[in-house]
Amino acid sequence: MEKQSLKKQILFGAIFGLIFSYSAILKNSEAELNLYVIGELIGGAIGGAVLYCILYRFWPKK
Repeated sequence: MEKQSLKKQILFGAIFGLIFSYSAILKNSEAELNLYVIGELIGGAIGGAVLYCILYRFWPKK
């Protein structure tokens, strides 16, 4: 596994977080764009970035 920069880790994590949170929002019957949905998307992006960075640090490099 090649070494990734912190910017790339944050970008990948945010994209994955957005995808997962957006798919969870689409399962909801009321998927209107309001402040609650925007907050969920932002929270998903931040959470995904943090989780990806943590997993990248502790994942075996071999």
